[in-house]
Amino acid sequence: MKWGEWTAAQFDRTFRATSHQIPMVFKFNGLELQVLGVTEVTSLPPHIASEPTPLPGTARYDKRTRTVLVRCADDWVGCTAFRFPNKPRLTAEELANGYGIRKG
Repeated sequence: MKWGEWTAAQFDRTFRATSHQIPMVFKFNGLELQVLGVTEVTSLPPHIASEPTPLPGTARYDKRTRTVLVRCADDWVGCTAFRFPNKPRLTAEELANGYGIRKG
């Protein structure tokens, strides 16, 4: 998937409708990464809200909600769980710690 071509609402609807049949996969540091859990982003942490609008696909880790926030074309999507091919499930915190996602 290409983050710049999807709105947050489109991603959320598609994830809820199809993720149990067709995994939502995107490139992360050159590797395929499957999204296993999504949550609604109701408010951004102040440090993220104060940044200039980042490019789609930019990821930030929110310690308060333990969620990786990913920028879509228009807004942010909260991702809570992931999986690399043939690897065990990762929480957002584990992904952020292991792969250097900027924290706040």
